Amino acid sequence: MATIKEVAKLAGVSVGTVSKVLNNQNNIKDSNKKRVLEAIKELNYEPNIHARTLSSGKTHLISVVVPTVGFEFQKIFLTSVDDVLRESNYDSAIFPLLSRDRLVRFSDENNFLYHTDAVIISSLAPERLFKEGKIPTKKPYIIVDSHGDYKNSVTINNFLGGYLAGKNLKIHKNKKIYLIGGYETDDIFSSGVFGERTKGFIKALEDRGINYSDIEIENIVLDWNQAFDFGKKVSQFQKNFSVFSVSDLVAWGFTEGCRVNNLISGRDYHIIGYDNCSFAEKIGLTTINQPISDLGTISAQKILEKINGSDRDENVVLNPDYVERNSN
Repeated sequence: MATIKEVAKLAGVSVGTVSKVLNNQNNIKDSNKKRVLEAIKELNYEPNIHARTLSSGKTHLISVVVPTVGFEFQKIFLTSVDDVLRESNYDSAIFPLLSRDRLVRFSDENNFLYHTDAVIISSLAPERLFKEGKIPTKKPYIIVDSHGDYKNSVTINNFLGGYLAGKNLKIHKNKKIYLIGGYETDDIFSSGVFGERTKGFIKALEDRGINYSDIEIENIVLDWNQAFDFGKKVSQFQKNFSVFSVSDLVAWGFTEGCRVNNLISGRDYHIIGYDNCSFAEKIGLTTINQPISDLGTISAQKILEKINGSDRDENVVLNPDYVERNSN
């Protein structure tokens, strides 16, 4: 296994310079940094995390708190975060919230998740989770993919996404309009994104002269099977209805339920999803594209800036866009 001295020798710099690169310090010549990184790659050097922690006072870990794991959104987001952190010799430590029991533990400032160098809280609202809305740490943190009154955050304009769906959804006169998905069984874990999508959709329909009372809202959790059952039920006795699903997963389940009754999206009814998951293109689902990779990239960049001493607070808002396919 290569040592830091061997990296320094190959790069033609001092051990101190290699250490500065490993600790992501700024006072290094670009040419020296480039040679050090090339040497690290050539020698396949892996720094001793314990030694680095003792010498720099940093763990080179960033805690990422997410509501759950297993959905495509988290996979794309976390991969993008890791891609940025890796370039600065950082790693992420993932903490799925999952339950109220774990929330109790995460509310303790002595919990391990607060022993890293910073915290990213994704798709969760601190004001719902913690006493007085205060995250129990003095470490740098950033709020991601949540709607609230924050001073340092990165989010997606979900209201705009919902509005784009309402603006583009094909609607037949005197036919049903369904808004499906977005039901959360425990409000404490809500980030507010589904609510913003709903508000945007309703506003777009109002701008088209359609009343709120004409919209039938079906509170379906983020569950393919439940969406399938509702699609099967709705398609038994009607056609030419219109649907906005606040997630692609629910939209997919709904369309498969409609297939049981030989109704095909885009031909017999119209549906728009939300997320632009990888399967959406394969099934021809018209949807709202979320810039999830950008969300992860910018979040990681911002938290690294905080770790390196930046006192700049900023709320970054990314815009989604409409993707037309066959289902509308």
